[in-house]
Amino acid sequence: MEIKDKALALLREDRNEDLKALIEYSKMTTETELIYLLMLIHLNRISHVDTNKGQSISKFFIEEFKCPLEDTLIYLVSLCVKYGKKCFRAPRFLPLNYISAMIERCNQIHSKYYHEIFVHLYKVLDCTETRITIENTLKEEALGNEFLKYVLRVSEDNKVRGTAVNIDALEAIIYREFRCFDNLLQKAFNINVRLYIELIRNIANSFGERVFANKNILTGKVDITDPVVFDKYWRCFIFSYEELYNYGGKSDELLRRLLFDADDFKEEELKYHYIVRKPIIKLSNDYFIISPQVLINSVYWNIHFWLLEEKSVSEEYKAQQSDRFLDRIRDIAKYANYYEVTRNKYIKDKNKDLGDIDLILKNEQGQFLIVEGKNERLPLDVYFGSYQDILARFQQTKSWEDKVIKRNN
Repeated sequence: MEIKDKALALLREDRNEDLKALIEYSKMTTETELIYLLMLIHLNRISHVDTNKGQSISKFFIEEFKCPLEDTLIYLVSLCVKYGKKCFRAPRFLPLNYISAMIERCNQIHSKYYHEIFVHLYKVLDCTETRITIENTLKEEALGNEFLKYVLRVSEDNKVRGTAVNIDALEAIIYREFRCFDNLLQKAFNINVRLYIELIRNIANSFGERVFANKNILTGKVDITDPVVFDKYWRCFIFSYEELYNYGGKSDELLRRLLFDADDFKEEELKYHYIVRKPIIKLSNDYFIISPQVLINSVYWNIHFWLLEEKSVSEEYKAQQSDRFLDRIRDIAKYANYYEVTRNKYIKDKNKDLGDIDLILKNEQGQFLIVEGKNERLPLDVYFGSYQDILARFQQTKSWEDKVIKRNN
């Protein structure tokens, strides 16, 4: 076995052992620990550095730390939903040390996940049971740089998704991006963007009202480890079916699509945050657990991927989305006095198909501008940081680039 393969096998074995231990931990949790984790996500989102206090730690460091912490917390929520006990523990018996141990173990799993990527990108010099030594230079600089670009893009995108969002700002963004696809949402699922946004707005408003109703105990620093505070705060996350049904425009289909299915969650998919796609957790037929922050996350993912995954509208959605992107390019080009001549122009080199030119523009001097437009939304497997999936995506985009070069020649 080559030293690289030995290192990868060692990391995967350790990671699998850690995951087995984490599953056993989660089997001892209850809905109380589940809601405590959702509280931590909420506080992680809204926390910030008070620069007037003169901390030595920088705001940049805090923001960089918050993202991987949220990854851990969101994954643990899904794990507790699937394996945890279906009962509540009295707040005064909340096992804080146990939860801290789960967070630490999950952080270790995430760390080994990234170590595996390093083993792919760098030459392994030595590997023992306790230590892997790699070179400090990339094996293939071009590939390594492209890989890092994907990692940075995903990181920046996740920061946006992991930020506490003003509902009005969210509504404006989602309407701008997806309102034009209401016909496809209606055709495929009998829902629309407005219903989804109203559900988020109503739950967020209700959550806020519940918190403010307890403001006498939530003033100053909020210590959710205090049993009195926790006992008041956890109830803010519980919603009845009647509330959800009315909040969601009386659409059972929308609620069904957002309902967490424990059997569908795969714990080995460490970076795939199932709870973000399915953020409503069923307690009973009448009551549900919902984090407004996680529900807000869901709208970014779901509308796009629902339409992409539904075969009856997928091709139509991709075509409409592509046209809208080219429309934006065309409108921007007008400021430089370039105007559209044609789009999606297929060309050949003798009998060889070279694909299509997305957009051809022309100015008053007769100069042409050829545009290759890629409104690239990363597929889910790339978002979740798999080395093999990112490599496959890089190779695919490189093949697109090669075709464009051939057209220009």
